[in-house]
This record gives sequence, C-alpha cells and structure tokens, in this order.
Amino acid sequence: MTVQLVSLRQEHPPSGAGTPALARRAFSMIEATVCVVLVGILLAGSLAAAGNSARDRLRTSESALAAALALDLAEEIAGKGYGSTSGGTIPTTTHTGPRATLATIDQYNGLAESPPKDPSGMTIPRTTGWTRSTAVTRVVADDPGVPTTLESGVKRVTITISRGSSTRWTCQFVRSWAWDNARN
Repeated sequence: MTVQLVSLRQEHPPSGAGTPALARRAFSMIEATVCVVLVGILLAGSLAAAGNSARDRLRTSESALAAALALDLAEEIAGKGYGSTSGGTIPTTTHTGPRATLATIDQYNGLAESPPKDPSGMTIPRTTGWTRSTAVTRVVADDPGVPTTLESGVKRVTITISRGSSTRWTCQFVRSWAWDNARN
C-alpha cells in the first residue's frame, strides 16, 4: 500500500511556470500603479513644502526691507527740529525736492514717496512698487495715542511702508519740544 500525503497549503509554481502570462502582467501593473500614486503623493507634498519655504523667505526679505525703510526715515526725522509751537493742525507738506533741505519734523507731514528715496532724492534700489508715507500729529502729552490741535509740546510721527495696497510696516515715535531744548 502506498500512502500519499496531501498538503492543505496550495503551492505556487515558480514564476513563469504554469502561470498564465496575463495574470503575471496584471500583478505588475497593479504594483506600478500603486508606486506611481505613492510617488505622486510624495512629490506633491515636497513641492508644497518647497513653495511654502520660498514664500516664507520672500516675506522675511520684504519685512526686513520694510523695517529698514521705516527706521532709516525715522532716524532722519528724529534728528530734525521740533517745528512750530503755535498749535493748530500741522500743514501737509508740498515739498517735492530732496529731503536734505527739510529742517523740522513738521515739514515731513504728508510726505509720500513711491518709490522711496534717500535724503538727496535718489531712488533707493529694489524699492519699485513700494511707498513710504509720513504723518506728523500733535498729541496729548500724557497720552500720545490721542491727537489734539492744541500745542502740548509733543508730536507723534507715523511712518508707513506699503507695497501695492498692503501695509508692510508701521513705525511710530514721539518727539517733544523739551527734547529740542535739552539738545541745544
């Protein structure tokens, strides 16, 4: 008597032996499709991350330029005289020449430059599309956030830097008449 063992596990023949050609190709196409989908998802994520990184670098660069434009003009204005102590509204400047000729902070009220210029009137490089504007306001001495037409001995200077219609940086500082007296 001969005993034959029957395996409950189905054995697969070696690749290519007894397997129809169509079944082998279908499995390879499924693998390829899954790989293409996975690579596509990873590539889309990588491109999104690279785009975000580039956008962040541009914002940082623009913020640094806007801050430099504002602080440069703030330093220039802070070195000028206090101006009129007669009270009332500070007139808007009609000055069109180089800023080097301006003597008091009052003369900067309403100054707008697009593109921004240096004190001699030369356009600052890489500022096409940028605007730098200045407002000078008399304020209450005890609360510089409150404007007044009365002479309090304190003025607030606001410098706004914009690109297109978007404000990128605002710088404010106060100047007092007493500071001018202390410097002289």
